[in-house]
Amino acid sequence: MVAALAGSCPVEIEEVLDRIGAGEAGRLLSEAQRAQSAERRGKLAACLAVLDKTVVAGGQTHKGALPRFGSRRRDLASRYGDLALCALLASLIDVELGGEPEARRARFARAAMALESHVAAVREGSAGEVEATEAEIRRAREIFARVGGLVRTGGD
Repeated sequence: MVAALAGSCPVEIEEVLDRIGAGEAGRLLSEAQRAQSAERRGKLAACLAVLDKTVVAGGQTHKGALPRFGSRRRDLASRYGDLALCALLASLIDVELGGEPEARRARFARAAMALESHVAAVREGSAGEVEATEAEIRRAREIFARVGGLVRTGGD
């Protein structure tokens, strides 16, 4: 699962991880894709540790005041979206590694909380694009529901 995801959009994943201050996780994930089985597990475990630390800390904050409130909403929506993706990636890595069910559920809960914060910020800043915004939200929730199924079953 993680290999397919990382192989299909590595640049996008690395950009998201860089934006929230988890660039090292992107490097480790890339290295894991090229590594042999035992080394791959070690790289994925290290990547998971970086992701967990970043998500728990709420990502890296960007300093500087934003000029308008609308920009602040878009920035918050983007930040929460990045955190949700980061936590979702951590959940998928944990499923692949066969981690503890309780830790997996906690990771997924953090991803879901970040997603709902993202949804709230997107809705506040959507200004008339309600239909497109709601379609995007539905797609994101569908993806989260699929990953949630994997988290609950442990990838079986």
